[in-house]
Amino acid sequence: MKRIVILFTFFSLIFADTAIINVVNNLEGKKFSILSNEKQIMRVSDYKVVSRVVEIAPDSEISVYLDGYEVFRSVLKLETDFINTLIIDKPFSGDNDNEISLAISPIKISRGKDHLDGPIEIDSYNYPAPIDQKSYAINDEVTSLLEPSEVANVQIIHNSPYPVVDIYVDNAEALGDVPYRASTGLLQIPTSTTVSIAPANGDIIADFPFTLESDGNYVVTAAGILGNSLAPFGLIASGLEVTAVDSNHFGLKVFHGVTDAPAVDIYANGGLLVENLSYSEYAGYLQVPVGDYTIDVTAHGSEESVASFAAPLSGFGGGTGIVYASGFLASASDSAFSLILTTPSGYSVQLPSASTALSTIDEININPLAFSLNQNYPNPFNPSTTISFDVYEASRVSLSVFDLNGRLVKNLMSGNLGAGTYNINWNGKNINGLSVAGGVYFYSITSGENSIIKKMSLIK
Repeated sequence: MKRIVILFTFFSLIFADTAIINVVNNLEGKKFSILSNEKQIMRVSDYKVVSRVVEIAPDSEISVYLDGYEVFRSVLKLETDFINTLIIDKPFSGDNDNEISLAISPIKISRGKDHLDGPIEIDSYNYPAPIDQKSYAINDEVTSLLEPSEVANVQIIHNSPYPVVDIYVDNAEALGDVPYRASTGLLQIPTSTTVSIAPANGDIIADFPFTLESDGNYVVTAAGILGNSLAPFGLIASGLEVTAVDSNHFGLKVFHGVTDAPAVDIYANGGLLVENLSYSEYAGYLQVPVGDYTIDVTAHGSEESVASFAAPLSGFGGGTGIVYASGFLASASDSAFSLILTTPSGYSVQLPSASTALSTIDEININPLAFSLNQNYPNPFNPSTTISFDVYEASRVSLSVFDLNGRLVKNLMSGNLGAGTYNINWNGKNINGLSVAGGVYFYSITSGENSIIKKMSLIK
């Protein structure tokens, strides 16, 4: 399968006599050492996580070691104006001589004098750096003969069970043997084009014309079921963002692709994230603080979790991704209801199941005659949030934070207040001045026998 890997990162001033590399390990459970000119520059153990960026000489001899044994060595002629992502993957079919294959996906960057800590800007794509192809296989890369102004960047997600498909662009095969729940990196296709779908090695069964903006970024999701009138097969397009607002956030877009599920609400660490999302709809972008989340999916209007998933986003600061719901609620097979995260680089992972973060304790509103309590902002938050409330008549008011077990975490204020609006900040610390763990907390305002309780989510 052809692919492009796209990486967005941040960097310090890089000099013209160095090249930039990073590594993606597509072999689960394997740990690799990467050497440049016999000097170790990084160790890669995480599965499908982009490594840190390293600067090396443009003509470095790169070696890759697995369990102390060399599995790759070659002098790579690296361009100084590219991010060179090395992708370690399994050998190609019929390749019995090598333990790995190595692909290089270079991305053209702009790094002028003023770029000290800004995001890397994509200029264009170029062909891979030369490599010793007699000894080591290299994956193909999708390129375009069109001028940059005539193309758009498109990520394709295959979420239509179950066939393996071929994808055509203007009647020419662009991607072959794309399995269910797979996604591509960004592909360059003409702005006025027809994308077609065919069963693997079969004839085209559906054509979808698109008119796109030049240099625009899009996601196209194949969803629905062939021959099903209630959830017909189709390609659903939407805009795609490739960077978050800053390195402390992750730009999240959600797609509902479960044909037998009703409209849903989606919660992150107990806080409402997306409301009333129907089948075949996108929602987003949501700029969520980086951190580890528990995602709960409920029927719209309900707080009873249908399914819960762990979404570790701690290492994705500054990036974006799409979380799409896949499969069937009624299935217990490999097409069971799942959430899958994919990024513009083509990285894709099925989120593991988790215990629900939704509390069985409802928000309480008991005789709020003298005051009102507003939802904290931001929510979810890290490390601090602001709680606002209104006092309608002079009274003694207490504002406190409790954990899920009802234990006092911290009293934020207690005293006599006149009528007015008040804002109280909580920095995520307990009564002893220690930072509390991430999770769902309650905050309560009371005066005499009057009380209001609301929920908030702290992420770490």
